Amino acid sequence: MACNEGIGSPFPKQPSARSPKLRIYQSLFLLNEGIEHVITLLHSMGKFPFADKESVQCAIVEIEGVRCDMNAVITEHLDDSERFDEGRFWKHRREFEKKWRDPDDVYIDVER
Repeated sequence: MACNEGIGSPFPKQPSARSPKLRIYQSLFLLNEGIEHVITLLHSMGKFPFADKESVQCAIVEIEGVRCDMNAVITEHLDDSERFDEGRFWKHRREFEKKWRDPDDVYIDVER
């Protein structure tokens, strides 16, 4: 019989306090990992001789719907947050580039 157990999550069960962004991504991963485990169990239970296969399939569809909804809500928020951070870090990078740029680079750019 095939083993349905994975190698386990490399992440601690409780999200780290290091970074809010890291905690969000870890939680999203753990949510999806947990839902995958539930779906695997339901598929296994659907193989019991007395199982109502249609009910099992209906439960799987409902659970997958919840997963999709939560992933969409969270990743939509993350997209906005990541775009904001991307702009903020781009500005910081430009400040460093301006600070380190050789004044003669302007002449070299014009010459090109």
